[in-house]
Amino acid sequence: MLLILMLLYAVILVLIAWYLLSHRHKPFLVFTEPSTQLAQTMGLAGYGLLVAAVLSLVAAFVNIVNLALVALVLGAAVMGLFGLSCTRFL
Repeated sequence: MLLILMLLYAVILVLIAWYLLSHRHKPFLVFTEPSTQLAQTMGLAGYGLLVAAVLSLVAAFVNIVNLALVALVLGAAVMGLFGLSCTRFL
């Protein structure tokens, strides 16, 4: 069961990371063109989510619960910090 859930979590993280990385120079939410600071923040969040996705894949196949917990916390922390930092650009 842990394998399926962590694989699903990794797919979701990769999709969100792809969206953030591909929209650094395209319209993003309410911004017609993100500023350079917002684009850098989106890049950092995208790469952080990719790291969390790789960790969750490793945790799924090795079946280490503590590593899965680290991947979950890292993904949540990256998205939380990205959400908080987006308020500076509104």
